Amino acid sequence: MIDHLSLPVSDVEATTRVYAAALKPIGYAVVMAFTREQIPQLPFSQTTGLGARGKPDLWLRPARHAVDGTHVAIRVEHRKDVDAFYEAAIAAGLKDDGGPGLREHYHPHYYAAFVRDADGHSLEVVCHAAPPQAAKKSAPKKSAPKKRR
Repeated sequence: MIDHLSLPVSDVEATTRVYAAALKPIGYAVVMAFTREQIPQLPFSQTTGLGARGKPDLWLRPARHAVDGTHVAIRVEHRKDVDAFYEAAIAAGLKDDGGPGLREHYHPHYYAAFVRDADGHSLEVVCHAAPPQAAKKSAPKKSAPKKRR
């Protein structure tokens, strides 16, 4: 299981602001930020960790070279969270790369939205759960108990 990842970006402060706003609807916030002055062995000048429930799992750091976009997908439990992320991401200035909807080529309940940042990174929020009405329909029906004679 992946615990966290570092994403190289051309502007840590600007990307932090945009990502924090875009990911706020799914519970993400800036959890930690460090500079080399605080941690001398830090391999770059600064880093910022975003995450949910106080645990950073998405770290932003300065790129050492030209940035080549990376794809990052964050799983949520409800489709409404995908929708809320997408609205917040567009409002924060990220570019549309595929609005909320089903991507049945992955599986029948793959519901996701995609945006791109200024460095070309693709940020996706995805829900794998069936919608509530589909889950109820697919639940096995209980049969009536047999009468004893």
